Amino acid sequence: KSHQNQKTKEQKQSFLNMRRNDSYAHKYSEEEVYVKNIEWMDDPFVWIFYPLAILGTFSTVKIVTHATIAEALTVTNLFHGAFTFVFLHWLKGSADYYDQGTFNGLTLWEQIDPSGGWNSAKKYLTIVPTILLLLTLMASEYSQSSMAINIPVWLLLVVGKFPAMYRVRLFGINSTPGIDDDDEKQK
Repeated sequence: KSHQNQKTKEQKQSFLNMRRNDSYAHKYSEEEVYVKNIEWMDDPFVWIFYPLAILGTFSTVKIVTHATIAEALTVTNLFHGAFTFVFLHWLKGSADYYDQGTFNGLTLWEQIDPSGGWNSAKKYLTIVPTILLLLTLMASEYSQSSMAINIPVWLLLVVGKFPAMYRVRLFGINSTPGIDDDDEKQK
C-alpha cells in the first residue's frame, strides 16, 4: 500500500512537472552569474521608461478609442499583460550569440536571478502590474466585469513570478525539447 501511495505521489509530481532539477539549477544556484541578456534591467532609464511606456499606451488607447478611463486602463492592462507574459515568461534563450546556448532553456524572468530569489529588478517587475491592476479596479469602482477581466491577467503575470514557480513548466507547457526531456528521464 505504501508503494502505491509513493507511485501516486510520483505521478502527480511528474504530471505537474514541478521543480526542475537539471544542470541550470546546479550550475547557477550557488554562484553569481553574469547574464548579458539582462544587464539592461539595472539601467535607471529602463525603470523610468517602463511606466512611461504604460502611460503612453494608456494615453493612446484613451485618445484613439474615446473610452472611459476604466476601459482604457483595462485595455492597457490587457496589452501590458500579453506583452510582458510573452517577453518575460514565454520566450527563452539569449540574444547573445557568444553564450553558446547556455540559457536556451531559461525564460528572461529566470535569467534575471538564476538562483530563483528576489532582487530589485524582480520586485519592480512584480509591483508594476500590481499597481496597474489596483488603478484599473479603482477606476472601474471594482465592477465585477472589470475584476473578471483584470484579475486573471494579474494572476497569470504574478503567480509565474513567485520563487516557488522558478523553472516550473506546468503540464509541460513551454518546455524545451532536448532540455526538459532530460528531466523526465531522471524521474
